[in-house]
Amino acid sequence: MYILLAYVLAYAGLFTSWMLIPMEESATTLDSYCSIFFTVAGPTLAAIIMCLRYEGAEKLRAILRRLKPLTSQVFTYLLIPLLSLLCSMLVFSLAGPDLTSLMMATGREWQYLLGHLLLQLFMVGILEETGWRGWMLPHLFKKYNLAKATMILAPVWCLWHLPKLLGPLAVSGPFLIISLAASVILSFLWFQYQRNLFLLAIAHGSVNFPIFFLEHLSEQAYVSSEELLRSWQYYAAGFALLAIGVVLSKPKIWYAKS
Repeated sequence: MYILLAYVLAYAGLFTSWMLIPMEESATTLDSYCSIFFTVAGPTLAAIIMCLRYEGAEKLRAILRRLKPLTSQVFTYLLIPLLSLLCSMLVFSLAGPDLTSLMMATGREWQYLLGHLLLQLFMVGILEETGWRGWMLPHLFKKYNLAKATMILAPVWCLWHLPKLLGPLAVSGPFLIISLAASVILSFLWFQYQRNLFLLAIAHGSVNFPIFFLEHLSEQAYVSSEELLRSWQYYAAGFALLAIGVVLSKPKIWYAKS
Protein backbone atom coordinates (compact mmCIF):
# COMPACT_ATOMS: atom_id res chain seq x y z
CA MET A 1 0.00 0.00 0.00
CA TYR A 2 2.80 2.42 0.90
CA ILE A 3 4.67 1.80 -2.37
CA LEU A 4 1.53 2.42 -4.43
CA LEU A 5 0.78 5.63 -2.53
CA ALA A 6 4.36 6.90 -2.90
CA TYR A 7 4.34 6.26 -6.64
CA VAL A 8 0.88 7.74 -7.24
CA LEU A 9 1.55 10.87 -5.19
CA ALA A 10 4.99 11.39 -6.71
CA TYR A 11 3.86 11.05 -10.31
CA ALA A 12 0.73 13.09 -9.69
CA GLY A 13 3.08 15.74 -8.34
CA LEU A 14 5.33 15.39 -11.39
CA PHE A 15 2.48 16.00 -13.83
CA THR A 16 1.15 18.84 -11.68
CA SER A 17 4.54 20.54 -11.70
CA TRP A 18 4.77 20.18 -15.49
CA MET A 19 1.47 22.02 -15.82
CA LEU A 20 2.09 24.68 -13.17
CA ILE A 21 5.81 25.33 -13.69
CA PRO A 22 6.73 24.89 -17.38
CA MET A 23 10.51 24.78 -17.65
CA GLU A 24 12.20 27.18 -20.06
CA GLU A 25 15.79 27.66 -21.15
CA SER A 26 16.03 30.68 -18.85
CA ALA A 27 14.90 28.68 -15.81
CA THR A 28 16.98 29.23 -12.68
CA THR A 29 18.26 26.61 -10.24
CA LEU A 30 15.40 27.45 -7.89
CA ASP A 31 12.88 27.01 -10.72
CA SER A 32 14.19 23.51 -11.42
CA TYR A 33 13.79 22.50 -7.78
CA CYS A 34 10.31 24.00 -7.56
CA SER A 35 9.35 21.79 -10.49
CA ILE A 36 10.34 18.59 -8.63
CA PHE A 37 9.11 19.58 -5.16
CA PHE A 38 5.76 17.81 -5.48
CA THR A 39 7.49 14.73 -6.87
CA VAL A 40 10.05 14.26 -4.10
CA ALA A 41 7.34 14.98 -1.52
CA GLY A 42 5.48 11.84 -2.63
CA PRO A 43 7.30 9.33 -0.36
CA THR A 44 6.90 11.55 2.70
CA LEU A 45 3.23 12.29 2.00
CA ALA A 46 2.64 8.55 1.63
CA ALA A 47 4.35 7.94 4.99
CA ILE A 48 2.19 10.59 6.65
CA ILE A 49 -0.98 9.02 5.25
CA MET A 50 0.06 5.51 6.32
CA CYS A 51 0.88 6.68 9.83
CA LEU A 52 -2.32 8.64 10.34
CA ARG A 53 -4.49 5.94 8.76
CA TYR A 54 -3.02 2.82 10.34
CA GLU A 55 -0.58 3.69 13.14
CA GLY A 56 -1.61 6.96 14.71
CA ALA A 57 -0.15 10.42 15.09
CA GLU A 58 2.41 9.31 17.68
CA LYS A 59 4.10 7.05 15.14
CA LEU A 60 4.34 9.99 12.75
CA ARG A 61 5.81 12.19 15.49
CA ALA A 62 8.37 9.47 16.25
CA ILE A 63 9.51 9.48 12.61
CA LEU A 64 9.68 13.27 12.46
CA ARG A 65 11.74 13.37 15.67
CA ARG A 66 14.42 11.42 13.82
CA LEU A 67 14.86 14.44 11.57
CA LYS A 68 16.18 16.45 14.50
CA PRO A 69 19.91 17.19 14.11
CA LEU A 70 22.03 15.80 16.94
CA THR A 71 24.72 18.06 18.34
CA SER A 72 26.93 15.02 18.91
CA GLN A 73 27.02 14.41 15.14
CA VAL A 74 27.60 17.94 13.86
CA PHE A 75 31.10 17.00 12.69
CA THR A 76 29.68 14.09 10.69
CA TYR A 77 27.02 16.34 9.15
CA LEU A 78 29.74 18.72 7.92
CA LEU A 79 32.22 16.02 6.93
CA ILE A 80 29.95 14.02 4.60
CA PRO A 81 29.20 16.77 2.02
CA LEU A 82 32.79 18.04 2.17
CA LEU A 83 34.22 14.58 1.48
CA SER A 84 31.64 14.02 -1.23
CA LEU A 85 32.63 17.23 -3.00
CA LEU A 86 36.36 16.55 -2.76
CA CYS A 87 36.05 12.93 -3.91
CA SER A 88 33.70 13.85 -6.75
CA MET A 89 36.12 16.52 -7.97
CA LEU A 90 38.92 13.94 -8.03
CA VAL A 91 36.71 11.49 -9.90
CA PHE A 92 35.59 14.16 -12.38
CA SER A 93 39.19 15.15 -13.03
CA LEU A 94 39.89 11.57 -14.11
CA ALA A 95 37.32 12.03 -16.88
CA GLY A 96 39.37 14.77 -18.54
CA PRO A 97 38.92 18.18 -16.90
CA ASP A 98 42.01 19.48 -15.14
CA LEU A 99 41.54 19.40 -11.37
CA THR A 100 42.89 22.92 -10.96
CA SER A 101 40.48 24.21 -13.61
CA LEU A 102 37.60 22.43 -11.92
CA MET A 103 38.45 24.01 -8.58
CA MET A 104 38.74 27.46 -10.18
CA ALA A 105 35.37 26.98 -11.91
CA THR A 106 33.89 25.91 -8.58
CA GLY A 107 35.15 29.12 -7.01
CA ARG A 108 33.61 31.22 -9.78
CA GLU A 109 30.28 29.35 -9.61
CA TRP A 110 30.14 28.94 -5.83
CA GLN A 111 26.57 30.33 -5.64
CA TYR A 112 25.30 27.44 -7.75
CA LEU A 113 27.31 24.94 -5.73
CA LEU A 114 25.83 26.29 -2.50
CA GLY A 115 22.33 26.36 -3.99
CA HIS A 116 22.47 22.74 -5.13
CA LEU A 117 24.02 21.69 -1.83
CA LEU A 118 21.35 23.29 0.37
CA LEU A 119 18.40 22.32 -1.82
CA GLN A 120 19.57 18.72 -2.15
CA LEU A 121 20.22 18.36 1.57
CA PHE A 122 17.18 20.11 2.95
CA MET A 123 14.58 19.47 0.27
CA VAL A 124 15.33 16.32 -1.72
CA GLY A 125 17.15 14.51 1.08
CA ILE A 126 14.58 15.16 3.80
CA LEU A 127 11.49 14.65 1.65
CA GLU A 128 12.70 11.36 0.22
CA GLU A 129 14.36 9.87 3.29
CA THR A 130 11.42 10.56 5.61
CA GLY A 131 9.43 8.18 3.43
CA TRP A 132 11.82 5.55 2.10
CA ARG A 133 14.04 5.04 5.11
CA GLY A 134 11.91 6.78 7.70
CA TRP A 135 8.84 4.62 7.11
CA MET A 136 9.44 1.83 4.58
CA LEU A 137 12.83 0.47 5.66
CA PRO A 138 11.88 0.15 9.36
CA HIS A 139 8.71 -1.72 8.38
CA LEU A 140 10.67 -4.10 6.16
CA PHE A 141 13.23 -4.53 8.94
CA LYS A 142 10.51 -5.81 11.25
CA LYS A 143 10.04 -8.82 8.94
CA TYR A 144 13.44 -9.32 7.30
CA ASN A 145 17.12 -8.91 8.04
CA LEU A 146 18.86 -5.74 6.87
CA ALA A 147 20.18 -7.34 3.67
CA LYS A 148 16.78 -8.56 2.48
CA ALA A 149 15.05 -5.33 3.53
CA THR A 150 17.60 -3.40 1.45
CA MET A 151 17.19 -5.74 -1.52
CA ILE A 152 13.44 -5.06 -1.48
CA LEU A 153 13.72 -1.31 -1.02
CA ALA A 154 16.53 -0.76 -3.57
CA PRO A 155 14.59 -1.74 -6.75
CA VAL A 156 11.46 0.05 -5.48
CA TRP A 157 13.48 3.23 -5.02
CA CYS A 158 15.21 2.81 -8.39
CA LEU A 159 11.94 2.30 -10.28
CA TRP A 160 10.50 5.34 -8.55
CA HIS A 161 13.07 7.27 -10.65
CA LEU A 162 11.64 5.73 -13.83
CA PRO A 163 11.91 8.84 -16.07
CA LYS A 164 15.66 8.91 -15.45
CA LEU A 165 15.92 5.22 -16.39
CA LEU A 166 14.28 5.76 -19.79
CA GLY A 167 17.10 7.90 -21.17
CA PRO A 168 20.16 6.80 -23.14
CA LEU A 169 22.06 3.87 -21.66
CA ALA A 170 25.13 6.08 -21.15
CA VAL A 171 23.05 8.06 -18.63
CA SER A 172 20.52 5.53 -17.30
CA GLY A 173 23.12 2.78 -16.73
CA PRO A 174 25.31 4.79 -14.34
CA PHE A 175 22.19 6.23 -12.68
CA LEU A 176 20.93 2.71 -11.96
CA ILE A 177 24.30 1.69 -10.49
CA ILE A 178 24.46 4.81 -8.30
CA SER A 179 20.89 4.26 -7.06
CA LEU A 180 21.52 0.63 -6.11
CA ALA A 181 24.85 1.47 -4.47
CA ALA A 182 23.33 4.42 -2.60
CA SER A 183 20.57 2.13 -1.30
CA VAL A 184 23.20 -0.10 0.29
CA ILE A 185 25.15 2.83 1.73
CA LEU A 186 22.05 4.53 3.14
CA SER A 187 20.83 1.29 4.75
CA PHE A 188 24.24 0.93 6.36
CA LEU A 189 24.11 4.47 7.74
CA TRP A 190 20.50 3.97 8.88
CA PHE A 191 21.57 0.94 10.93
CA GLN A 192 24.86 2.34 12.21
CA TYR A 193 23.51 5.73 13.24
CA GLN A 194 20.32 4.50 14.92
CA ARG A 195 17.90 5.59 12.20
CA ASN A 196 19.03 9.22 12.26
CA LEU A 197 17.03 10.61 9.32
CA PHE A 198 18.77 13.97 9.32
CA LEU A 199 22.10 12.25 8.71
CA LEU A 200 20.53 10.17 5.93
CA ALA A 201 19.19 13.34 4.32
CA ILE A 202 22.71 14.80 4.45
CA ALA A 203 24.15 11.63 2.90
CA HIS A 204 21.46 11.45 0.22
CA GLY A 205 21.93 15.09 -0.72
CA SER A 206 25.70 14.59 -0.77
CA VAL A 207 25.32 11.89 -3.41
CA ASN A 208 23.24 14.22 -5.58
CA PHE A 209 24.61 17.74 -5.38
CA PRO A 210 28.01 17.13 -7.08
CA ILE A 211 26.17 15.61 -10.06
CA PHE A 212 23.85 18.57 -10.42
CA PHE A 213 26.71 21.02 -10.01
CA LEU A 214 28.82 19.28 -12.65
CA GLU A 215 25.88 19.46 -15.05
CA HIS A 216 25.80 23.20 -14.38
CA LEU A 217 29.52 23.46 -15.15
CA SER A 218 28.89 21.60 -18.40
CA GLU A 219 26.11 24.03 -19.33
CA GLN A 220 28.55 26.88 -18.70
CA ALA A 221 31.14 25.19 -20.98
CA TYR A 222 33.62 24.50 -18.18
CA VAL A 223 33.19 20.79 -18.93
CA SER A 224 32.44 19.21 -22.31
CA SER A 225 29.49 16.85 -22.81
CA GLU A 226 31.91 13.96 -23.46
CA GLU A 227 33.73 14.66 -20.22
CA LEU A 228 30.40 14.89 -18.40
CA LEU A 229 29.30 11.45 -19.61
CA ARG A 230 32.69 9.94 -18.80
CA SER A 231 32.68 11.45 -15.31
CA TRP A 232 29.15 10.09 -14.79
CA GLN A 233 30.46 6.58 -15.49
CA TYR A 234 33.43 7.03 -13.15
CA TYR A 235 31.14 8.41 -10.46
CA ALA A 236 28.96 5.30 -10.73
CA ALA A 237 31.99 3.01 -10.51
CA GLY A 238 33.18 4.87 -7.42
CA PHE A 239 29.84 4.40 -5.67
CA ALA A 240 29.73 0.72 -6.60
CA LEU A 241 33.14 0.23 -4.99
CA LEU A 242 32.06 2.20 -1.92
CA ALA A 243 28.94 0.05 -1.54
CA ILE A 244 31.03 -3.14 -1.77
CA GLY A 245 33.43 -1.73 0.81
CA VAL A 246 30.53 -0.90 3.15
CA VAL A 247 29.20 -4.46 2.92
CA LEU A 248 32.60 -6.04 3.48
CA SER A 249 33.51 -3.71 6.36
CA LYS A 250 30.78 -5.09 8.63
CA PRO A 251 29.23 -8.17 7.02
CA LYS A 252 27.44 -9.31 10.18
CA ILE A 253 25.07 -6.35 10.36
CA TRP A 254 23.39 -7.39 7.10
CA TYR A 255 22.05 -10.49 8.88
CA ALA A 256 20.72 -8.41 11.78
CA LYS A 257 17.01 -8.39 12.48
CA SER A 258 14.81 -5.98 14.39
